[in-house]
Amino acid sequence: MLKDCVKGNQIKLPQLGWVKFRKSRDIPDGFELKQARIVRRASGYFLMLSMQLDVNIPDVDFQGHSLGIDLGLDKFLATSDGELVERPRFLNQLHRKLKLLQRRLKNKQKGSNNRHKLNQKIARLHQKISETRKDWHFKLAHHLCDQAQSIFVEGIDFRSWGRGMLSKQCLDAAFGQFATILKWVGWKRDVFVGEVDRPSVEGTQGRATGNSWVGWLGTKVVALEFPRPTSGSQAPSLWDDCVGRGLNPRPTPSLFPLPSSLFPIYG
Repeated sequence: MLKDCVKGNQIKLPQLGWVKFRKSRDIPDGFELKQARIVRRASGYFLMLSMQLDVNIPDVDFQGHSLGIDLGLDKFLATSDGELVERPRFLNQLHRKLKLLQRRLKNKQKGSNNRHKLNQKIARLHQKISETRKDWHFKLAHHLCDQAQSIFVEGIDFRSWGRGMLSKQCLDAAFGQFATILKWVGWKRDVFVGEVDRPSVEGTQGRATGNSWVGWLGTKVVALEFPRPTSGSQAPSLWDDCVGRGLNPRPTPSLFPLPSSLFPIYG
Protein backbone atom coordinates (compact mmCIF):
# COMPACT_ATOMS: atom_id res chain seq x y z
CA MET A 1 0.00 0.00 0.00
CA LEU A 2 1.07 3.57 -0.67
CA LYS A 3 1.97 5.89 2.17
CA ASP A 4 -0.68 8.39 3.24
CA CYS A 5 -3.33 6.46 1.31
CA VAL A 6 -5.84 6.98 4.15
CA LYS A 7 -7.09 10.51 4.79
CA GLY A 8 -10.00 10.89 7.15
CA ASN A 9 -12.81 8.65 5.93
CA GLN A 10 -11.30 8.14 2.45
CA ILE A 11 -8.80 5.62 1.11
CA LYS A 12 -6.96 5.51 -2.21
CA LEU A 13 -7.27 2.09 -3.88
CA PRO A 14 -5.57 0.88 -7.08
CA GLN A 15 -7.72 1.32 -10.23
CA LEU A 16 -10.51 2.84 -8.12
CA GLY A 17 -8.96 6.03 -6.78
CA TRP A 18 -10.31 7.68 -3.65
CA VAL A 19 -13.18 5.79 -2.07
CA LYS A 20 -15.23 6.99 0.92
CA PHE A 21 -15.85 4.53 3.75
CA ARG A 22 -17.48 4.61 7.17
CA LYS A 23 -14.63 4.81 9.66
CA SER A 24 -15.86 2.83 12.65
CA ARG A 25 -12.60 3.24 14.61
CA ASP A 26 -9.34 5.15 14.34
CA ILE A 27 -6.22 3.42 13.09
CA PRO A 28 -3.81 3.04 16.05
CA ASP A 29 -0.58 5.03 16.03
CA GLY A 30 2.55 3.18 14.95
CA PHE A 31 0.75 0.65 12.76
CA GLU A 32 1.79 0.33 9.14
CA LEU A 33 -0.93 -0.39 6.57
CA LYS A 34 0.07 -3.45 4.56
CA GLN A 35 -3.03 -4.57 2.64
CA ALA A 36 -6.57 -3.50 1.83
CA ARG A 37 -9.28 -5.87 0.61
CA ILE A 38 -12.86 -5.20 -0.45
CA VAL A 39 -15.25 -7.86 0.85
CA ARG A 40 -18.79 -8.25 -0.44
CA ARG A 41 -21.47 -9.24 2.04
CA ALA A 42 -25.25 -9.40 1.80
CA SER A 43 -25.55 -6.07 3.64
CA GLY A 44 -23.03 -4.27 1.43
CA TYR A 45 -19.32 -3.88 0.74
CA PHE A 46 -16.70 -3.82 3.50
CA LEU A 47 -13.08 -2.71 3.53
CA MET A 48 -10.67 -5.05 5.30
CA LEU A 49 -7.42 -3.40 6.40
CA SER A 50 -4.39 -5.47 7.44
CA MET A 51 -1.87 -3.59 9.59
CA GLN A 52 1.52 -4.44 11.05
CA LEU A 53 3.38 -3.25 14.15
CA ASP A 54 7.00 -4.06 14.88
CA VAL A 55 6.56 -5.44 18.40
CA ASN A 56 7.01 -8.85 19.98
CA ILE A 57 4.01 -10.15 21.96
CA PRO A 58 4.83 -13.09 24.27
CA ASP A 59 2.64 -16.17 24.30
CA VAL A 60 0.26 -16.63 27.21
CA ASP A 61 1.59 -19.10 29.78
CA PHE A 62 -0.35 -21.41 32.05
CA GLN A 63 -1.45 -19.54 35.18
CA GLY A 64 -4.03 -19.32 37.96
CA HIS A 65 -7.30 -21.21 38.23
CA SER A 66 -7.85 -23.78 35.46
CA LEU A 67 -11.19 -24.57 33.83
CA GLY A 68 -12.05 -27.54 31.63
CA ILE A 69 -14.94 -27.33 29.16
CA ASP A 70 -16.75 -29.94 27.10
CA LEU A 71 -18.95 -29.23 24.05
CA GLY A 72 -22.10 -31.12 23.08
CA LEU A 73 -25.55 -30.96 21.53
CA ASP A 74 -27.74 -31.54 24.59
CA LYS A 75 -25.93 -28.70 26.37
CA PHE A 76 -23.73 -26.43 24.32
CA LEU A 77 -21.07 -26.31 26.98
CA ALA A 78 -20.32 -27.88 30.36
CA THR A 79 -17.50 -26.65 32.59
CA SER A 80 -15.49 -28.43 35.27
CA ASP A 81 -16.98 -25.98 37.81
CA GLY A 82 -20.45 -27.43 37.19
CA GLU A 83 -21.90 -24.74 34.92
CA LEU A 84 -24.16 -25.83 32.06
CA VAL A 85 -24.86 -23.57 29.08
CA GLU A 86 -27.92 -24.27 26.95
CA ARG A 87 -27.48 -24.53 23.19
CA PRO A 88 -29.34 -21.70 21.43
CA ARG A 89 -31.18 -22.57 18.21
CA PHE A 90 -30.04 -19.73 15.96
CA LEU A 91 -31.50 -21.20 12.76
CA ASN A 92 -34.78 -22.31 14.35
CA GLN A 93 -35.54 -18.79 15.53
CA LEU A 94 -35.76 -17.52 11.94
CA HIS A 95 -36.46 -20.82 10.18
CA ARG A 96 -40.16 -20.05 9.59
CA LYS A 97 -39.40 -16.70 7.96
CA LEU A 98 -36.63 -18.22 5.86
CA LYS A 99 -38.95 -21.03 4.75
CA LEU A 100 -41.64 -18.58 3.59
CA LEU A 101 -39.15 -16.50 1.61
CA GLN A 102 -37.73 -19.55 -0.15
CA ARG A 103 -41.26 -20.71 -1.06
CA ARG A 104 -41.92 -17.34 -2.69
CA LEU A 105 -38.64 -17.57 -4.56
CA LYS A 106 -39.66 -20.61 -6.62
CA ASN A 107 -42.59 -18.65 -8.10
CA LYS A 108 -40.42 -15.78 -9.33
CA GLN A 109 -39.28 -15.64 -12.92
CA LYS A 110 -35.56 -16.25 -13.37
CA GLY A 111 -33.67 -13.09 -14.21
CA SER A 112 -36.42 -10.76 -12.98
CA ASN A 113 -35.87 -7.87 -10.59
CA ASN A 114 -38.33 -9.33 -8.09
CA ARG A 115 -36.33 -12.56 -7.93
CA HIS A 116 -33.12 -10.58 -7.44
CA LYS A 117 -34.65 -8.54 -4.59
CA LEU A 118 -35.95 -11.67 -2.91
CA ASN A 119 -32.53 -13.32 -3.19
CA GLN A 120 -30.99 -10.31 -1.48
CA LYS A 121 -33.56 -10.50 1.32
CA ILE A 122 -32.78 -14.20 1.87
CA ALA A 123 -29.05 -13.48 1.92
CA ARG A 124 -29.50 -10.72 4.51
CA LEU A 125 -31.50 -13.12 6.67
CA HIS A 126 -28.70 -15.70 6.51
CA GLN A 127 -26.21 -13.00 7.43
CA LYS A 128 -28.34 -12.00 10.41
CA ILE A 129 -28.32 -15.60 11.65
CA SER A 130 -24.54 -15.80 11.23
CA GLU A 131 -23.88 -12.49 13.00
CA THR A 132 -26.20 -13.40 15.89
CA ARG A 133 -24.38 -16.69 16.36
CA LYS A 134 -20.96 -15.02 16.25
CA ASP A 135 -21.97 -12.33 18.73
CA TRP A 136 -23.18 -14.99 21.18
CA HIS A 137 -19.90 -16.89 20.81
CA PHE A 138 -17.90 -13.78 21.68
CA LYS A 139 -20.03 -13.08 24.76
CA LEU A 140 -19.69 -16.69 25.95
CA ALA A 141 -15.91 -16.60 25.41
CA HIS A 142 -15.60 -13.45 27.53
CA HIS A 143 -17.81 -15.05 30.19
CA LEU A 144 -15.45 -18.05 30.41
CA CYS A 145 -12.37 -15.82 30.54
CA ASP A 146 -13.90 -14.01 33.54
CA GLN A 147 -13.97 -17.27 35.51
CA ALA A 148 -10.46 -18.68 34.99
CA GLN A 149 -6.92 -17.83 33.96
CA SER A 150 -6.41 -21.12 32.08
CA ILE A 151 -9.04 -22.84 29.92
CA PHE A 152 -8.75 -26.32 28.43
CA VAL A 153 -10.99 -27.70 25.70
CA GLU A 154 -11.07 -31.10 24.03
CA GLY A 155 -9.10 -31.16 20.79
CA ILE A 156 -11.65 -32.29 18.17
CA ASP A 157 -11.79 -32.00 14.40
CA PHE A 158 -15.23 -30.39 14.28
CA ARG A 159 -15.45 -30.88 10.52
CA SER A 160 -16.42 -34.49 11.16
CA TRP A 161 -19.37 -33.25 13.25
CA GLY A 162 -20.79 -31.56 10.18
CA ARG A 163 -21.47 -34.91 8.54
CA GLY A 164 -24.08 -37.41 9.55
CA MET A 165 -27.54 -37.46 11.05
CA LEU A 166 -27.01 -34.44 13.35
CA SER A 167 -25.07 -32.33 10.87
CA LYS A 168 -27.71 -29.55 10.79
CA GLN A 169 -27.63 -29.12 14.57
CA CYS A 170 -23.82 -29.21 14.69
CA LEU A 171 -23.43 -26.66 11.91
CA ASP A 172 -25.98 -24.39 13.56
CA ALA A 173 -24.02 -24.50 16.84
CA ALA A 174 -20.70 -23.79 15.01
CA PHE A 175 -18.43 -25.46 17.56
CA GLY A 176 -15.34 -24.89 15.43
CA GLN A 177 -16.02 -21.16 15.20
CA PHE A 178 -16.46 -20.96 18.97
CA ALA A 179 -13.14 -22.76 19.57
CA THR A 180 -11.37 -20.27 17.30
CA ILE A 181 -13.04 -17.28 18.97
CA LEU A 182 -12.20 -18.64 22.44
CA LYS A 183 -8.50 -18.85 21.54
CA TRP A 184 -8.53 -15.31 20.16
CA VAL A 185 -10.36 -13.84 23.18
CA GLY A 186 -8.09 -15.73 25.57
CA TRP A 187 -4.96 -14.43 23.82
CA LYS A 188 -6.32 -10.88 23.93
CA ARG A 189 -7.24 -11.09 27.64
CA ASP A 190 -4.06 -12.91 28.74
CA VAL A 191 -5.89 -16.18 29.45
CA PHE A 192 -4.21 -19.46 28.53
CA VAL A 193 -6.32 -21.64 26.19
CA GLY A 194 -5.09 -25.16 25.48
CA GLU A 195 -6.36 -28.33 23.80
CA VAL A 196 -6.45 -31.78 25.36
CA ASP A 197 -6.62 -34.87 23.16
CA ARG A 198 -9.03 -37.63 24.10
CA PRO A 199 -7.32 -41.05 24.08
CA SER A 200 -8.59 -43.79 21.80
CA VAL A 201 -8.59 -46.22 24.73
CA GLU A 202 -10.41 -45.35 27.96
CA GLY A 203 -7.81 -44.56 30.59
CA THR A 204 -5.81 -41.75 32.09
CA GLN A 205 -4.01 -39.43 29.72
CA GLY A 206 -3.30 -35.73 29.87
CA ARG A 207 -0.79 -32.92 29.83
CA ALA A 208 1.37 -31.41 32.55
CA THR A 209 2.21 -27.71 32.45
CA GLY A 210 3.91 -25.93 35.33
CA ASN A 211 2.22 -27.07 38.54
CA SER A 212 -1.00 -28.43 37.02
CA TRP A 213 -2.17 -31.41 35.00
CA VAL A 214 -5.24 -31.40 32.76
CA GLY A 215 -6.51 -34.36 30.78
CA TRP A 216 -9.03 -37.15 30.44
CA LEU A 217 -9.76 -39.42 33.38
CA GLY A 218 -12.08 -42.10 32.03
CA THR A 219 -14.65 -40.08 30.06
CA LYS A 220 -14.37 -36.76 31.96
CA VAL A 221 -12.04 -33.78 31.64
CA VAL A 222 -10.21 -33.17 34.92
CA ALA A 223 -8.02 -30.26 36.02
CA LEU A 224 -5.67 -30.92 38.95
CA GLU A 225 -3.47 -28.36 40.68
CA PHE A 226 -0.33 -29.28 42.64
CA PRO A 227 1.86 -27.13 44.92
CA ARG A 228 4.94 -25.83 43.17
CA PRO A 229 8.23 -27.16 44.66
CA THR A 230 10.20 -24.59 46.61
CA SER A 231 13.58 -23.39 45.41
CA GLY A 232 16.35 -25.81 46.23
CA SER A 233 13.94 -28.69 46.69
CA GLN A 234 14.92 -32.11 45.40
CA ALA A 235 11.29 -32.99 44.56
CA PRO A 236 10.83 -34.03 40.91
CA SER A 237 8.89 -31.74 38.62
CA LEU A 238 5.30 -32.52 37.69
CA TRP A 239 6.36 -32.97 34.05
CA ASP A 240 8.85 -35.72 34.97
CA ASP A 241 6.27 -37.32 37.26
CA CYS A 242 3.69 -37.47 34.44
CA VAL A 243 6.22 -38.94 32.04
CA GLY A 244 7.15 -41.54 34.63
CA ARG A 245 3.50 -42.52 35.06
CA GLY A 246 3.10 -43.10 31.32
CA LEU A 247 1.09 -39.93 30.66
CA ASN A 248 1.35 -37.97 27.42
CA PRO A 249 2.43 -34.32 27.89
CA ARG A 250 2.10 -32.12 24.83
CA PRO A 251 3.64 -28.76 23.87
CA THR A 252 1.71 -25.55 24.19
CA PRO A 253 -0.56 -24.99 21.14
CA SER A 254 0.00 -21.95 18.95
CA LEU A 255 -2.49 -19.12 19.33
CA PHE A 256 -4.24 -17.18 16.59
CA PRO A 257 -2.98 -13.75 15.45
CA LEU A 258 -4.91 -10.50 15.58
CA PRO A 259 -7.72 -10.49 13.00
CA SER A 260 -8.17 -7.68 10.50
CA SER A 261 -10.61 -4.82 10.97
CA LEU A 262 -13.74 -4.37 8.88
CA PHE A 263 -14.96 -0.98 7.72
CA PRO A 264 -18.20 -0.60 5.70
CA ILE A 265 -17.92 1.31 2.41
CA TYR A 266 -20.45 3.83 1.23
CA GLY A 267 -22.15 2.68 -1.97
